Amino acid sequence: MALTLRQSEPFFDPGEIDTALQKARHQLEVDPKLVPHEWKSRAVQPDEVEFWQGSSDRRHSRIQYRRVIDGWEKNLLWP
Repeated sequence: MALTLRQSEPFFDPGEIDTALQKARHQLEVDPKLVPHEWKSRAVQPDEVEFWQGSSDRRHSRIQYRRVIDGWEKNLLWP
């Protein structure tokens, strides 16, 4: 749907979506590497990442990964 460039806009005829999808599919057949020019790409290389999962008993799970010389170190953190 991103190739239609109409995300979050109102529509009134479901046929509009079918037509837009057919056009987008055709564009991709012609150019498989096609990406909307509005899109941006970023590369992120974190040194530390933390994942958190809540729990109703407040014993939340927190896991931290830290980059070290030969990979990643995993640590459990207090909630």
